[in-house]
Amino acid sequence: MDLKWIHTFLAAARRENFRQTAEELFLSQPTISVHIKLLEKSLGLVLFERSGRRVLLTEEGRRFLPHAEAILRAHQNGMDDINRFKEGVARKLVLAIFH
Repeated sequence: MDLKWIHTFLAAARRENFRQTAEELFLSQPTISVHIKLLEKSLGLVLFERSGRRVLLTEEGRRFLPHAEAILRAHQNGMDDINRFKEGVARKLVLAIFH
């Protein structure tokens, strides 16, 4: 599973339209379709019900939605923590004082 697929899934769930999702993410519409199909294959689920130009989340898609959001949030939190650590912001300073 690729984080790009999850990012695409979340944008598509918001937009309910692959063309608009493609515009938002600056990707081609076929790339959006491929990301979604690869994610669906990886999960063994059908995430969207396709109806003309509109796409709607299936029950499985609605169930996966909060997990997808949590995955991206955890990734972002991890990256933020690592960056703070690299910058020295998150390092501990231990002082011992005797009197």
